[in-house]
Amino acid sequence: MFFTQVLRNSAVSATKQAAKQISKSSAGEQWGLLEARRLSRGAVEWAVSLSLILAWPAAIIKFSEHNRWLKAREEYS
Repeated sequence: MFFTQVLRNSAVSATKQAAKQISKSSAGEQWGLLEARRLSRGAVEWAVSLSLILAWPAAIIKFSEHNRWLKAREEYS
């Protein structure tokens, strides 16, 4: 019985708090701007992750010491 009352009270307070946050955050702003702001960080993180995943082999080849030695040997040969 005690736990049921605690769960009900916490659910009611959480609902009220969420409603307050929604009304404060969307006061006068367009929905598209809110969504763009929310999704932009995820899109940037995704793009950075994808570029790192795809570009690391090229970066190792370009900046490796072994590659420099090979190019130097080809120049003198």
